[in-house]
Amino acid sequence: MLKTRKLISLLLVVTMIMSVFSVALVTASAASADGDPATIQVGGTTVNAHVGDTYQFTTYLNVADLEGVDGIVTTVQGYVEYDNTRLQLVDSASDIETARITTPNMPDAVINATAAENRVTYNSSSLNGFTFDSDDDVVITLKFKIIDGGTATIFNQYQSLGRFTDESPDPIFIVRRSETLMEFTDIQEFTLVDCPHPDQPTDKLTVTIKGLFGQSETREFNVGDDFAVYTYMNVSECLNENGEPCEGKIGSFRAQQTYPQDLVEMT
Repeated sequence: MLKTRKLISLLLVVTMIMSVFSVALVTASAASADGDPATIQVGGTTVNAHVGDTYQFTTYLNVADLEGVDGIVTTVQGYVEYDNTRLQLVDSASDIETARITTPNMPDAVINATAAENRVTYNSSSLNGFTFDSDDDVVITLKFKIIDGGTATIFNQYQSLGRFTDESPDPIFIVRRSETLMEFTDIQEFTLVDCPHPDQPTDKLTVTIKGLFGQSETREFNVGDDFAVYTYMNVSECLNENGEPCEGKIGSFRAQQTYPQDLVEMT
């Protein structure tokens, strides 16, 4: 097996003593390795990242312009849902500088999160209310480590959002049973906390296999992919030194397969 190292056209010349042969290239999909590219879809934005990176997901809320609400809510209930096959919730404060989940505007919020689930739920209520009157007011933050490549999605969903007041016997609901009743400012961000490989290349490698009689096959790989080169031989129509048919049999042969070691490595 060969592993690509950097972007450049690679010529593998297979020289074999035979009359007829063909060559084929077969790819082997390897599991994502540390530093492989990953894509995160959050709040209508695409974030390009790497496997092994740590990111913070943050949801901001602003209800300052809502009539009767005036930037204050007394009940908040919602959840953050994420792809737990590609994103791993950071488990303890020892892994990063601060705790994995925070609700700075709701200090007594009830949080429910387990490593096996793909959802973090939260809720909090207060007669005094919570202030969310600017685009900088945070509802919840969570930290994730990217554990696999490909595309992952993460989003925040409010199930209930409203304000109880002394002036009205009925609460003012912004969101009720996950249905948005009043338009408000909801900002969701996915920001980098730690990237152990900021210069990780995302180049492509073009591999061309050329045979003895002009046969060729070209494939493109990501740097870090594994691939296998197979050489096939057919001597059914060959003649031996006496001019007799080989009948698909040979006694011996000598061959070599060359490749530049600064571009690929054996695995």
